[in-house]
Amino acid sequence: MDINCDLGEYEDLSAANNDAKIMPFISACNIACGGHIGNTRTMRHSVQLAQDNDVAIGAHPSYPDAANFGRRSMSMADSELFEVLTVQIMTLKNITESQNASLHHVKPHGALYNDAADDLAIAKVIVAAVAAIDGELKLYGQAHSALAEAATMANQAFVPEAFVDRRYLSRHRLLPRIHRDALIEDISAQMQQARSLIVDGGLSGHDGRWFTVRCKTLCLHGDQPQALATAQALQRLLNDLGEKMARP
Repeated sequence: MDINCDLGEYEDLSAANNDAKIMPFISACNIACGGHIGNTRTMRHSVQLAQDNDVAIGAHPSYPDAANFGRRSMSMADSELFEVLTVQIMTLKNITESQNASLHHVKPHGALYNDAADDLAIAKVIVAAVAAIDGELKLYGQAHSALAEAATMANQAFVPEAFVDRRYLSRHRLLPRIHRDALIEDISAQMQQARSLIVDGGLSGHDGRWFTVRCKTLCLHGDQPQALATAQALQRLLNDLGEKMARP
């Protein structure tokens, strides 16, 4: 099972300590590349951390919305969104290659991630931008989503994802962050959800209904206070289940 984490979500390297501690416990990272946060210095540092820990490097582009941390939807023309994504992904790709590493995948952030789960038109723009940069790049996104459909239509490699620290509706969508129960903060509850996804192939939504989730990667959010403890607990869980952590 692949374990990925959203990282590099800061503007000053003084905030990078937690990322460095998380890196040994994950197999893939999604590095903020300037849309919601991040700059060339933080990107370079994150790429180096990933190299030091043999972690697959991914770009984490978003709507150009630093004021809201990329968590509000934006109405953009397809061509404008395509350009915004291209600039962000290429910035990280160029930095990665300048450090003798390679970009492994792209994973949308925040509102863009959620919009691409339901809006096939937005999903197609994301897929087109990734394919135009490098057809070999993998695309990480919500399992059972419009993004998965768009990637399949374009023959772009897609890695279906589920979260261990977010609650779900019963229709393969995340409970919106405005809901007080959107985040799972208790480590044991996170591991219960992770175990359910790995062993049972699904979970119970916020309304109590069971649904199947076919995922190949589990995500935790690096900006959560307990992110390191979550990453460590996930590794223990994989060991207990006889699973190996490996990137897809």
